[in-house]
Amino acid sequence: GGGNSAKLVITSGGLVGINTDSPTARLEIIESKCKSWIPTTQTELLVERNGNCMVSIVGSDNGNTVLNFGDASDENIGYIDYDHANDSMAFRVNASERARITSGGELLVGVVSGDSTYQTHIKHSTYGLLKLETSLTGADGAYLDLYHNSTSPADEDQLGSIGFKGKNSADEETTFARIQSRSSDVSDGTEDGYITFDTRSAGTFAERLRIQSTGDLNLGATGT
Repeated sequence: GGGNSAKLVITSGGLVGINTDSPTARLEIIESKCKSWIPTTQTELLVERNGNCMVSIVGSDNGNTVLNFGDASDENIGYIDYDHANDSMAFRVNASERARITSGGELLVGVVSGDSTYQTHIKHSTYGLLKLETSLTGADGAYLDLYHNSTSPADEDQLGSIGFKGKNSADEETTFARIQSRSSDVSDGTEDGYITFDTRSAGTFAERLRIQSTGDLNLGATGT
């Protein structure tokens, strides 16, 4: 009857529109219009809603839902893969997995499984693993803060630790040296802190140097 508008349109050029009379992509689905631009001719799928707009990929509880990025010679040279069995998400680039987010929120880069002690694990065959850069035009440079955000701060809390690790002859991961900071006094207005330098000698790991809150140095002892 008169007054009814088409819900599905296929143009002479092969464009398909759902809830639109004039699709501008190979498949255009419109719940309600909001955009003021026209998509490029390379756009194959366009979904539009004036408000929150979602696209869902649903699989079984123990399956994978995957968004593949292919080319002329490889169906999935890149992908985003959600594994519902262990609730992890993997990112594939150049036909290899490059990053993964585990169910616990750990970020793994260059490795598919990591030490749950760490929230981020980066592995690569080169020596340059992390670079922090600022383009700030002022005098300040890049900051790196180790922040112990405790709800119950106490004297002698560990604030941050930088470990230097390698493997021993038994193929065991071993800490050979460490720089560590602690708060010796957390009282408001009289806060104190110190830094220790530890090394391993003949298999024994011990503190070798301490810089006190006053700037005094303790060599080979932890005395105050």
